[in-house]
Amino acid sequence: MQQRRVGGVSRRRRILRLLPLGLLTLLATSACDPSFGYQHAITPQGARMRHLWIGACFAASVVGLFVLFLIIWAVVVYRKRDDELPKQIALNLPIEILYTVVPFVVVAALFFYTAGDEVYATKTTPTPTTQGIDTVDVEAFQWGWTFRYISASGQDGVPVDSAVFATGSSNTTEPTLVVPVDTPIQFQLHSNNVIHDFDIPEMLFKMDVIPGRTNKWQVSEITRTGTYEGHCAELCGYDHARMNFDMKVVSKADYTTYLQQMSGQGRYEPIPQWVIAATPAGSIGGDPGTGTTKASGTSYGSSTS
Repeated sequence: MQQRRVGGVSRRRRILRLLPLGLLTLLATSACDPSFGYQHAITPQGARMRHLWIGACFAASVVGLFVLFLIIWAVVVYRKRDDELPKQIALNLPIEILYTVVPFVVVAALFFYTAGDEVYATKTTPTPTTQGIDTVDVEAFQWGWTFRYISASGQDGVPVDSAVFATGSSNTTEPTLVVPVDTPIQFQLHSNNVIHDFDIPEMLFKMDVIPGRTNKWQVSEITRTGTYEGHCAELCGYDHARMNFDMKVVSKADYTTYLQQMSGQGRYEPIPQWVIAATPAGSIGGDPGTGTTKASGTSYGSSTS
């Protein structure tokens, strides 16, 4: 009987020695893919979101494995061996302080990094065009998109207070949003009917498009050329599933050529008043000090975002 008990103790000790090794092996195996299923981003803002995701998943894995170790350790060490009642402990103040403080520290750290990355990812410039930031007005409707290149107003034959535009819907053809690589871009989002959502998965960020409100989203640059699919990520009615578009990222020279070609084909229109009213003073080819255009003297009002 005593020998069997000694053998049981020996086996238990071997299990407890191997358990941490097994948990470390599991963690190391999961680290072979450090992205935790998150794809690479094409903007610095998206890269920050990716790092936040990886950090949060890694922290969650460490906490989860530690809790799993404690559960298995308690099951193995304190399993029932006989009918004798185990020693009863009323409380353990150090342990209670530990499991109160540690979760608070973990949540505080997650909040700190999340808040910092949110501020970075949602930061916008009040007057983008006057600071050399390409500005694209994005209008969502059931069930399509219109893209207006506000920065091209008053250039290459485009009249002041007009913009080159591209449009398309589920009933026609999917529109293409053309943007330059390695250039800061601000998207100004509008809807003229219901709530939509402007989403390009490779940017790892999306934003609601809400009627009566101008939401703004700015990226410091897009780092890779190519064509990326975008879509509406908010259920918006019958043809929601076909409310798609392509974003084509090209060189700066090709972007300039594209705007010139669109202008030469007469593919420009007056900027709607509801777009102008939501645009900061002086940001459409005007004087940032007076809030007027170069020609018409229209007042742009203040931002509603």
